[in-house]
Amino acid sequence: MKSSKLPLSLVVAMVFCAANLFSYYRMPESSTIDDGFVYFGWPFSVYAYGGFWSHPVIIWTGMVGNVFVALCAHRVIRRLLRIKATLLH
Repeated sequence: MKSSKLPLSLVVAMVFCAANLFSYYRMPESSTIDDGFVYFGWPFSVYAYGGFWSHPVIIWTGMVGNVFVALCAHRVIRRLLRIKATLLH
């Protein structure tokens, strides 16, 4: 029996999106120190602002890292579900 990858991919993507959204809402309005930075993102930071110029920055390496972690999580969950299915049959 072959299962579709789409539902599991959607679940993993929704979990990572929800974690990043939660991180965004927990992000403070400003830094607690002068010229400090504020970050958000999970498991890697994907956005930062603050500092002397208060210039917002998208952290592309964090985004690539988050996508990589999500893909790895997807593969691990699929493999565990496949092992569970073979043990039950």
